[in-house]
Amino acid sequence: MSKILFNEHQRRLLEANPNVNSVSDRSIQYKPEFKVLAVKENQSGKGSPGRPSTEGLSPEKKLEKAEARIKYLEAEVELLKKLEELER
Repeated sequence: MSKILFNEHQRRLLEANPNVNSVSDRSIQYKPEFKVLAVKENQSGKGSPGRPSTEGLSPEKKLEKAEARIKYLEAEVELLKKLEELER
């Protein structure tokens, strides 16, 4: 069972999703059609968020993605440093 507890607002948002059957405080029940589609997408190489697999990418594309991630993480570190300074 999930450690996440959905509040009322989150439950309403999730229930508005056309792929969701029902939502409790701790779980989401998806419609069978969505489950079948998710399995098919996964088998075709997409991960659970629907992002394409990095398998088969050229070394240049992999490097480009890695550099973008590094840039993002560096910006995140800088933001956290600034927040820490403001808290002092």
